[in-house]
Amino acid sequence: MSGLEIAGLILGAIPVAIETLKIGSQGIAVLRRSRRYDYELERLSNKLENERVRLEDVCEKVLVDLVPHSRIEDLIQHPGRLFDDDPELKAKLRRRLWKGCDLFDQTLREINATMNEAINSISIQIRDESNVRRSLRHSFLDGLLSRINEGVSVLEQLMNRSIQLESARKIRFQGKFLCYMRSIASELFAALQAGFCCPCEHHPGLQLEKRTSDIVPDDIKHDSLITGAEFRLSLV
Repeated sequence: MSGLEIAGLILGAIPVAIETLKIGSQGIAVLRRSRRYDYELERLSNKLENERVRLEDVCEKVLVDLVPHSRIEDLIQHPGRLFDDDPELKAKLRRRLWKGCDLFDQTLREINATMNEAINSISIQIRDESNVRRSLRHSFLDGLLSRINEGVSVLEQLMNRSIQLESARKIRFQGKFLCYMRSIASELFAALQAGFCCPCEHHPGLQLEKRTSDIVPDDIKHDSLITGAEFRLSLV
């Protein structure tokens, strides 16, 4: 499962956790509730909602210019459609996130595991009134919320750095690609010229047709760089 698909699971789980918290608090008799419980419930709900909004913003930012703007919101809510609609999206994401792509996915897996742990903890605590009262009194979710917060912060920092460096990376690696293509073209032209015999004194010409390369960090071998390169042969 891709990182964005995992993000979709997290975005769907957070509202469930908030609603479960509210249902559990209703088990405390109204006359026995105090402002402290209501405040703690609101605080936990707000923290969860804040992480949901932050994560949604990360997903939106990573998709900008990779998918049509009119579809971003719908795809964030239904991430399973992402790769069905655009089979090349994984490569696009890898080019954008560069060497941070694996860290991006791993961080989302860790956030998802923590979110599942939080939901499980909430479910256990709401089984009876005494558990709910004790849990709200001792802020039982703070440790898990802190881990989720740290994970989303990692995603934000990674995303911001990737966006900032994306243009420079394209220019840098496009230069490397063109230098390599010149070398390949020179060798290819020399081979053609050596094997070309024409009584009419025609001369072969070679032109690079494809001048851009969609390079990702794994493309460190020359075989990867030349994939998809196109040359046009002409006689003059």
